[in-house]
Amino acid sequence: MECGGPVLSSSVLQPGPGRSPEGRERGQGFTLIELLVVIAIISLLMAILIPTLNMARKQVRGTVCMAALKQWGLCYQL
Repeated sequence: MECGGPVLSSSVLQPGPGRSPEGRERGQGFTLIELLVVIAIISLLMAILIPTLNMARKQVRGTVCMAALKQWGLCYQL
């Protein structure tokens, strides 16, 4: 019984000369462009996250301050 899928020739499945099956030569690192793209993405994410984290930190400080004021108020009432 035959399968209805496409038939791949053996030349498509074999890697080229000097190349590993994963598609990269062994021992080859990242290219400069790849590293620059990764650095750009990380810096973009940091530029988005830092102001958000600063705003959250300010809100936490305000909440802690309000809790401390409430405690002082309770102390004075007692």
